[in-house]
Amino acid sequence: MKNSNITKRQRETLLLVRAFISNEGKSPTLKELGVLLNVKSDQAVDQLLKKLEAVGYLIRKRGETRNIIITKKAYEELPELNLGRSSFRVIG
Repeated sequence: MKNSNITKRQRETLLLVRAFISNEGKSPTLKELGVLLNVKSDQAVDQLLKKLEAVGYLIRKRGETRNIIITKKAYEELPELNLGRSSFRVIG
């Protein structure tokens, strides 16, 4: 298992996305994720997500509002994401 090179804030973001999907059955919007992260700017949330996409931990479907998918790579490299994962669709 490879040690990830993401920041504490990026890890927190992934965990919040995972929890939101687990609780709501869908991914959060930028605004919803901003509230969870206590960030007022959609642009700041977007930048966090872009960094997670760049390392291969997220995929976002362009043109969709609830478009965040956590990748197989994220689950493999971040064991804390695996708690209760059985109901999730894992991609790539």
